[in-house]
Amino acid sequence: MKPIEEVLKEGLPPEIAQKAIANIDKSYVMYTPKCDMLEVAVSGSFAWNTAPEGYDYWQNVHNCIKKGKYVEPATLESSLNELERILFEFKTTLQEVRNAIKNEG
Repeated sequence: MKPIEEVLKEGLPPEIAQKAIANIDKSYVMYTPKCDMLEVAVSGSFAWNTAPEGYDYWQNVHNCIKKGKYVEPATLESSLNELERILFEFKTTLQEVRNAIKNEG
């Protein structure tokens, strides 16, 4: 068994591990200061709903761990960037359709 902090450092990408370690609540880990499973370390070391990243962020991290593959949780900025990309593609396609309609008429 390893200290929770060590399990988080070894199992998560560095930027996510830093967030998790910063969120560790001593009252949570008082009874289980060590473990061997990343899933347990993430779910049992702090309250997700009071963490700065929020419950959904840590639920996504936890779900990725359970699936056996880690995917970076979406941030508001990355979500907005993706939406902006999709809207640009939509606008371009719409303009192409308008041009095609004009050419047929």
